[in-house]
Amino acid sequence: MLKLTKSEDCFICRDCCTFYKEGDDRDAAPTFTPEEKIKAESIVPGDNFIFLPVKKMFQAKLVDFKKDNALLACSFLDHDTHACRIYNDRPFDCKIWPYIIVKNTEGKVEIRLYRTEYCPSMEKRGPEVIKRYTEYFLKKLESYYPMIKENPGMILDYHPDYFEMTEHVGFLKEFYKL
Repeated sequence: MLKLTKSEDCFICRDCCTFYKEGDDRDAAPTFTPEEKIKAESIVPGDNFIFLPVKKMFQAKLVDFKKDNALLACSFLDHDTHACRIYNDRPFDCKIWPYIIVKNTEGKVEIRLYRTEYCPSMEKRGPEVIKRYTEYFLKKLESYYPMIKENPGMILDYHPDYFEMTEHVGFLKEFYKL
């Protein structure tokens, strides 16, 4: 799947894959299906990569981020290079970022776009590029429906303070109800 964000921007920003120790931010750590967990463990073996069970899935245990005491980091993040150690086999929710799948307040499952002002790479793309990519993304996402249906733990519960999200007005369509 193509990426909306650009790696060169990510390596400059270095904000992704880290989470504030305080608040609900930690809950956004990547989740892995059982198959993704097995694959990740085979790529980077060792007991430093502990998974916590969450909604019949597995969440990467967060570790202290050595460059900022206020942050935790995904255990698969290389703190020196800010590269993902399992990038080619990263879990689904990392693959689709900056899109996230959430249940809204009415219980309907939606695709949401993470707020662009928090991501320099997204700000550079502009609305037209984001619109074209969103159309591409929604078509590609259809091939993942069976996996999402089989692993409902991939769907985050919406909370207004948890993720500051915004629908990209006019072209993010509602995901079908699982």
